[in-house]
Amino acid sequence: MFQENLKDEIKNRLKISEIISKKITLNKKGENNFLALCPFHNEKTPSFSVQDDKGFYHCFGCGKHGDIFNFVMEIDNLDFKEALKYLSGQAGITYPNSINTSNLKPLKVLEEAKNFFIKRFYHNDGFAARKYLNQRNIDDELCKEFSIGYAPPRNSKPYLIEHLLTQGFSDDDIIKSGLAKKKNEIFFGYFHNRIIIPIISKNGNVVGFGGRVLDEGNPKYLNSPENEIFKKRNLLFGVCNLKRTQISKEGLILSEGYMDVISLYKHGFSSVASLGTSVSDNQIEQILNLSDKIFVVFDGDMAGKNATLRVFDKILPLLKLGKIFKFIFLPKGMDPEEFINKNGVLAFKNKLVEGYSITDMIWLMGLKIKKDNQPETIAKVWDFIRNKVRLISNNNLKIAIRDELEKRINQLRFKNKGLIFNSKKNNKLNLKLPNVGLKLRYKSILLFIIYSPELFFILEKEFKEIKFNDIQYENIKEEILKILFTNPNISSIDLINKLHAKGYSEHLDDFNFKNLFSRLLINEDELDTEKCKVLLKELIFMIKKSKIL
Repeated sequence: MFQENLKDEIKNRLKISEIISKKITLNKKGENNFLALCPFHNEKTPSFSVQDDKGFYHCFGCGKHGDIFNFVMEIDNLDFKEALKYLSGQAGITYPNSINTSNLKPLKVLEEAKNFFIKRFYHNDGFAARKYLNQRNIDDELCKEFSIGYAPPRNSKPYLIEHLLTQGFSDDDIIKSGLAKKKNEIFFGYFHNRIIIPIISKNGNVVGFGGRVLDEGNPKYLNSPENEIFKKRNLLFGVCNLKRTQISKEGLILSEGYMDVISLYKHGFSSVASLGTSVSDNQIEQILNLSDKIFVVFDGDMAGKNATLRVFDKILPLLKLGKIFKFIFLPKGMDPEEFINKNGVLAFKNKLVEGYSITDMIWLMGLKIKKDNQPETIAKVWDFIRNKVRLISNNNLKIAIRDELEKRINQLRFKNKGLIFNSKKNNKLNLKLPNVGLKLRYKSILLFIIYSPELFFILEKEFKEIKFNDIQYENIKEEILKILFTNPNISSIDLINKLHAKGYSEHLDDFNFKNLFSRLLINEDELDTEKCKVLLKELIFMIKKSKIL
């Protein structure tokens, strides 16, 4: 009953558009109606409708439908209680602690366990753990900062479970804390002979532990099991330590694990980790709220590279204006600490500066699948790149990144065609054209582009800058621009056919190139791409020189 009343109060206080607009860009289509690209499937035409007066959303493309709670649960992968708590905060309603009273005892168990592990760390049986951390340059001050402890071997005394029972905690409290399970009236603890690192929530509560093995055993790292208290997708390791320091001016680093966060902290970098190589939408949202500049720095092995790519795909739909992501790939086999030890802090800072942007990442991922220069392969690359761009929800960012990638596509296109020219002075052709009339200059420029469409992408800037002082030729120029931008690989014949269909044949002498070359005193048999380029540049220069622009 309480939850239903709270739910109704939240709906009365919040417009559904207020919450949804925090995740995607909404375009107003009436007093209470909004339209957007659906965040739950890929689409080119907006079909995601949001209605404030009715308090629900509906996608006419994929069928997703619901209210403000359904949206938050779906988009952030939350359960109902988590969504209720989040929306309570958004609505300015204090979420009563009474809802979580069942978790109070387990939280106390975890706090007591943390103190137990710390004591064992400084005991004789913690010598190996202290030695290992010392070898990794993690000193006593850092150990205290992160409350590092040690879980003794399975048969050692005192035993954690026994200790907790003597402190008055029940079997049920211990099991709910995630420290042990019980089978046939026998407790089985999760952590033995491991360095123990408490996982502390942004509220300052110990909610679980991460344990690193000291020998060659597996798994190398072991986390507390998922339960009511410990949900990895909602947690970031190192958040509580950020509260005691300011986010460094370099920004916030998303790293791979506990040791990375601790080592980076030691060198003055602000860092958090996602408790594994998988990163949730909720974790990304938390990171975005912490800093405007985020660096993704995972280990320089194949697992780290693959994890980086998975994180990248998660980030694209959540990108926001004013938020900068950089992706850093460390040398093979290196983690951040190893890189800094070998190259120094300054080199690591430079590595951050040189990191790959969102645009760079899309571009490089596209080029990775480019095995040859066959048209089918090139088309596959362009299709891959454009599909990645479509994942970006923020429309302004999508346009900006798309435009930059289109420039790179055009540059690569004429590079693939072998149209990179030597610009050394001694290679100048110094061809001279007769002093022909202005209209013939216009016509000649257009016919040169039609004769060799790839020239446009070489001289794109020069071509776009000139303005013909004749409306008919200016219209033809604009039509050619439109065709080439939408069909960048078009052949000369296909371009002619399209212009012929538009009725431009007569104005361009029915595309009689031989007649054109004759009037310009050019031998067609000696004409190659380099000469075409030089001649076209000379024609453009002649128009500029005439000062009719």
